Amino acid sequence: MPFVKGRKKTGGRKKGTPNVRSQQWDSMGEFLLQQGSERLLDYMQSCEDREYTEIFLRLIEYFKPKQARVEESVEGELTFTFAWQK
Repeated sequence: MPFVKGRKKTGGRKKGTPNVRSQQWDSMGEFLLQQGSERLLDYMQSCEDREYTEIFLRLIEYFKPKQARVEESVEGELTFTFAWQK
């Protein structure tokens, strides 16, 4: 049956109900932040400095993503016009 604008919703999830995949991701996130992080910290304490630094740098990207470098190049002559209002 095609979509008809203004027709009442009949079936499916109620508004605001998360789907199963979202619930699974939330559960996995809880595990990683609680039990997984404790295990990782224990492991990292036993690492050599170089390995510790490599792991740390990989993990930090999930909390503070790298900023993309933006470069602009313009050929020819540029003209700027400024207008002031009182």
